[in-house]
Amino acid sequence: MTDNVHAIRLSKLHRRFGDFVAVQPLDLEMEDGEFFSLIGPSGCGKTTTLRMIAGLDRPTSGTVEVFGQDVTEAPAYRRPVNTVFQNYALFPHLSIFENVAFGLKEHRVSRREIGPKVANMLELVHLTGREADKPAQLSGGQQQRVALARALVLEPKVLLLDEPLGALDLKLRKSMQRLLREIQREVGITFIYVTHDQEEAFSMSTRVGVMNGGILEQVGPPKEVYRRPASRFVADFVGASNHVAVTILETGRPGTYVVRSTEGEVTCLAAGPPGLASGAAAEMIVRPEGIVRGELEDSACSLSGRVAETSYSGPHTELTIEGTPLGALRTAERGDESTDVRTGETVTVSWSVGASWLVPEDAPAASPVEPDGSHVAA
Repeated sequence: MTDNVHAIRLSKLHRRFGDFVAVQPLDLEMEDGEFFSLIGPSGCGKTTTLRMIAGLDRPTSGTVEVFGQDVTEAPAYRRPVNTVFQNYALFPHLSIFENVAFGLKEHRVSRREIGPKVANMLELVHLTGREADKPAQLSGGQQQRVALARALVLEPKVLLLDEPLGALDLKLRKSMQRLLREIQREVGITFIYVTHDQEEAFSMSTRVGVMNGGILEQVGPPKEVYRRPASRFVADFVGASNHVAVTILETGRPGTYVVRSTEGEVTCLAAGPPGLASGAAAEMIVRPEGIVRGELEDSACSLSGRVAETSYSGPHTELTIEGTPLGALRTAERGDESTDVRTGETVTVSWSVGASWLVPEDAPAASPVEPDGSHVAA
């Protein structure tokens, strides 16, 4: 393997079902040893993309390469990948040992090798000592760990995970997220994870791809996607945000713009991507946790309004500030910083340039396009 060979390379990968375009032609590369997550709402095309990588669904056009090998036409069992689903699909009549060993037996691995391999996998997923148990004797989280061990024992080059934690409660999901990241570091292979839960993806991934309507809207490290969303959809999907319609007045220092709000005609400084033109319309995105009470020394925008509502969640208290020149704004403060807030009082809020990001006004959505450029009905 050479240094420039990607674990996964998708080239113009496209899938349609009749008149419905599930995945518009996309190009995406994933590195060896990367934990990559595809996120987006139900029906956005993320699972269809995963299934095409797995060989469980055939693309309408485009190619799938695994470590430089074109596997587009290869059946699932001939690809060096394995898949873990939300449905554990364990054999209820077999022991945990036999469930994990099942694939090895199918691949004609000798009995002498099977024992140590299964033992290593059960140790990796923290289930040593449960070899003789049946699946019904395990919790949901433990059953998912068996499914994970069964997939990894075959030593795939890439592990695909399709909403594997969706059936677990919140506490178990958090525990499994930590375990998955630990296991991924231990085995060192590429994990491709599909979920609609952006917080889950962000906590584990080196990079994420955000899909919407079959289109891959943005790819990048979680912090970059969160702080610098490429579209309004991404800004909304990956967290709470305040949206302010603005017009760009002029460029300040590199990456900084002077903008004026459409509502209230408030002038602010805002961060944004390079190349935005004076006079262009944009959305200024300000995350709630970036807004503070009081006026910052390096304030990019400062406003006054009335506290209309408070919502306490433990780590944070969310405030709704109404009556500002920009309309209602949401802020998020650390729980111990908001004990003195009273509904109805007037407060000043501000934020720094770095707490904002400009998203150019989206062009009208185009109809789905075939790889040859022709339009189809969606």
